[in-house]
Amino acid sequence: MKPDLLERPGNRLLWLMALLSWSLLVNGSEHINPDLYLRDSQSLNGDWAYIVDPYENGYYNYRWQPWDEADSPSKSAYFMDATVDNKQELLEYNFDKEETLSVPGDWNTQDSRLYYYEGTLWYRNKFTFSGLSKHERAFVHFGAVNYRADV
Repeated sequence: MKPDLLERPGNRLLWLMALLSWSLLVNGSEHINPDLYLRDSQSLNGDWAYIVDPYENGYYNYRWQPWDEADSPSKSAYFMDATVDNKQELLEYNFDKEETLSVPGDWNTQDSRLYYYEGTLWYRNKFTFSGLSKHERAFVHFGAVNYRADV
């Protein structure tokens, strides 16, 4: 008796490769782009302002409710990147006056005060973006994130 074509070790690999190639063409062609490095890109490497937030003040209100779930988040939420409108207004952060860290890079070795720090740290970097047409998409690629990043 002759073994079936799929039973031969060499043919099994060829069939698997063909099936995988066909699957990628049919199902994933919009997600896999071999010319990714030929696209226009903008590096965000450089100095980023940062705020150390060990008590999560920038994300939670005094009731431990996330600011981003509120209908209108307070200026106290760090992601609002707010500024004061008058001198009587209390705002406990200002990214424009904060120190900077180099990105990419870890904070532990760039500032000796952060050597053992393992809590929340907020980064901010301003840049211009030309925008997109109706049918275009933009991607933000992070080379490395340790533990978690909320963007």
